[in-house]
Amino acid sequence: MTLVGISLPDLKKKHGFSEKIQKLAVGCYLSFAIKALNAIRELYEAGCLDRDINEGNFAITLADMRRISVLDFSMCRRCKDKEGIRLPRRSVAFRGSVGYAPLSYHTSREHYRKDDLECCIY
Repeated sequence: MTLVGISLPDLKKKHGFSEKIQKLAVGCYLSFAIKALNAIRELYEAGCLDRDINEGNFAITLADMRRISVLDFSMCRRCKDKEGIRLPRRSVAFRGSVGYAPLSYHTSREHYRKDDLECCIY
């Protein structure tokens, strides 16, 4: 059973938008961004970091078309354990999509919530 609907890249393809001409209404992008941030917040509340945020990893939920869901959890890492927030590692191997990678990834530093939000900017 499919629980999610169309992703942002699929939505752009469906309406005939090419890479050079991406003219969805600003309100549509803002609405998608706010809902994507809410989905990321829910992931944080569950004690996880996504570490691979990009537009293809979000989709509209079929049960509630006004809601966005996170799709790809292959790069997720628990940021909280029973004692609280996990201590950062000294060095971290690069993971994720190069085009959406936060600056800390390029210097082998631990990934934090701020880095997931930085990925959203790209």
